[in-house]
Amino acid sequence: MPCSVILQDRVLLGYSTVVIDMNTTPLYLLAKYIPDLDRFEPRNVGVIVWSPDGVEARFVAEKPDQPGDVDGRSVPGFVTSLGAYKQWIGYWRSSLEQAEFTPPYGGPKVNRSAPEFVEAFKGSGKGNFLLSDGGVLLDDIPADELSNVANQLFDRLVEAGLPDETRDLTLEDVCDDLLKQSKLDKHPYFRSRYPVKCPLDGFEEEYVFSDALANGKPERLFQRFPMPKRKADLRKSVHDTAWSFEKVQQANIVSAAQTAALVYLSDDQLAEASISQALRVLGSVTKVINLRDENKALAEFTQLAAHPVHDDGKHE
Repeated sequence: MPCSVILQDRVLLGYSTVVIDMNTTPLYLLAKYIPDLDRFEPRNVGVIVWSPDGVEARFVAEKPDQPGDVDGRSVPGFVTSLGAYKQWIGYWRSSLEQAEFTPPYGGPKVNRSAPEFVEAFKGSGKGNFLLSDGGVLLDDIPADELSNVANQLFDRLVEAGLPDETRDLTLEDVCDDLLKQSKLDKHPYFRSRYPVKCPLDGFEEEYVFSDALANGKPERLFQRFPMPKRKADLRKSVHDTAWSFEKVQQANIVSAAQTAALVYLSDDQLAEASISQALRVLGSVTKVINLRDENKALAEFTQLAAHPVHDDGKHE
């Protein structure tokens, strides 16, 4: 159902003035992302349609039939932080699902069906993410038509203005997404930036691993390994990472089978001699998991997520 839209609370039609009751008239907000706060050039990334009968929202890169679940590959390249984007979409989605909204910067709760909700919710943006007034919908919109209206506005005001280029995902992006899909990040003993103290010839050295499963002692240790572009940096990073894996194994803290280096490499990168050599060095002390093979990585993470860890660090 096409809908008429205006940006003011009054519109002249011929010689008549249509007065809009802002307490009952449906309206919409635009969700915007600002890549550079100094330049302040917002890009539309979503719409939120409100009426007293309900709320509908659409955001860029949400998976079909899974509102709030963001597909990292579909996030536009102008979004500089995939993690922050996912968190904000999740926050807005979860807030819209509640019967009452609590303004993050103070004030009483607001019922979602009350007209005050729109202004309160609009103030929830911060930093690179903001909500702004979009427009008023002149037509009476039944609750069962809100979804169609949201789709129309999204197609016209958001998707039509997005660039065609896809996002160049990073190791961090893909790893975070796989941890979420597998629910390994919800495991009660999942740890980020997990420190391991390791005895070395009369003194103690601490190694920090990007991800781990641990309860009392580590059961799994992972190290995300983004490949440096400079060969000198690559050689140093590889040796430092291999050293940390080797030392925790020699100290009998974990076995080689309980560790893995996480990389994200294309076929072209795998064919490079320097990267091929780096993978051989890492592979001599630990398993190397290329997250390009997402199905394999997801299967491994999902299996780990299904097993509890006891205080002795062993699975049931």
